[in-house]
Amino acid sequence: MGQSEIQLSHAPVLASTTQLFYKGQWFTTYTLDPIKGIVVLPDSLEGQFIIYYQYLDIPISVGPYYTFLPLLSTDSLPDSQSILKSRKATKRNPQTLVSSGTIFRNMGISPLGGNSFSGGLQFQIQGQLGEDMFLNGILTDRDIPIQPEGNTQSLEEIDKVFIQITHPKFSIEAGDIDLNYKSGKYLNINRKLTGLKYNYKSERWESKAVLAGSDGEFHILEMKGEDGRQGPYFLTSKTGNRDVIVLAGTEKVYLDGNLLSRGENNDYIIDYSRGELTINPKHIIHADSYIYIEYQYSDFNYSRNVLG
Repeated sequence: MGQSEIQLSHAPVLASTTQLFYKGQWFTTYTLDPIKGIVVLPDSLEGQFIIYYQYLDIPISVGPYYTFLPLLSTDSLPDSQSILKSRKATKRNPQTLVSSGTIFRNMGISPLGGNSFSGGLQFQIQGQLGEDMFLNGILTDRDIPIQPEGNTQSLEEIDKVFIQITHPKFSIEAGDIDLNYKSGKYLNINRKLTGLKYNYKSERWESKAVLAGSDGEFHILEMKGEDGRQGPYFLTSKTGNRDVIVLAGTEKVYLDGNLLSRGENNDYIIDYSRGELTINPKHIIHADSYIYIEYQYSDFNYSRNVLG
C-alpha cells in the first residue's frame, strides 16, 4: 500500500492536538512528524479531508540537530581514587565570631537629698577570622580603676581592655599589653602598658615592635622588717604618698634575696587598691629581714610612652 505526505503550513506541531476528520468521522490511521510538520497518509484516502492541529509559533526556525558520541571503553576510565586525587579540594575559610557582653546601671538615692548614678559595660569577642587567624578581645568601661584581689597566685583580668589577633607567623595586640623583655643578667623589663605590640616570626628571622604608654610609674621599695610584724607594709609613690593604686600583677617581692610567690597558700597577699602587702606566717619577719619590692603604681596623674 502506497503512502502520501502532506506538509503542514506551520511547524513544529503539538502532536496531542492533531486530529484528522475524513468522511464525517475522525480518522486515526496516519503518521505525524511533529518537528517537521509532515503528515503521512495511506493512498486509500480519496476525496477531501480536514486536519486540525496546533503549532508552536517560533519566529526563527531552528532545525533539530543530533550527533553520535564515540563509545568509551571502561578500561580507559580512571578509577574513583584517581579522580579524587586529581581534584584539588577548595577549602572555605571559616569565619566564626562569638560575642557576649554585660551592661549595668546603678542609681543611689540618699535620704539627705544627694544621689549618684554609675554604670559599666563589658564586651567580649572571640573566634576565627580566616584560615589560621584568630581574634580575641575584651572591651570594658574603665571609669573606675577596679583591681582584682591579690590573694591568689593567678589574677583574673576584670578590667583589661585589649584586642588580639594571632596567626602562626605573627600576632598583634592592642590595648592593655604585657611587655616582658630579658637580655643578659641585668636587663629585665616587666611592664604593663597600654598601646600596640607586634610580633613576627618566620623560618629565617624574628622581629618585635612595641608602641605603648604606661598608666603607672615603676618604683622600687626597699625596707627592713619589724619583729613580729607580717604586715601590712605600704607600697607608696616615689614621694611617699600612700594614696596610690598598685597595678595588678606588676609586683615582684623578694625576701632576703628570694623571690616570693603571691597567694594565701604561698608567700604573701596584696591589696592592690590600698597598696598593702602582707607576708604570710610561713615566713617569720624579724628586724634583720630585708624586703625588696618592684611594682607599678598609678596616682591618676602619670603617663609615659614606650617605643621599642
